[in-house]
Amino acid sequence: MTVHKQLQLMHPLYIAKLDNGVTIQVYGDYALGDDGKTYYHVGSEDSDGIMQTVGWSSEIKSALAT
Repeated sequence: MTVHKQLQLMHPLYIAKLDNGVTIQVYGDYALGDDGKTYYHVGSEDSDGIMQTVGWSSEIKSALAT
């Protein structure tokens, strides 16, 4: 038997509309915008160690935790 590991999500986890009007398809810590840009997750860890989404940015090159 040959087992293939999925390296990339083929379907978005969810779709969201940003405050700037861009609709993004989220694939984990990155998203593809309907403006053709790649957006990366910006998050902040709360006191319980749970990551909370602060927003999405197309001006950074990887996901960011603050």
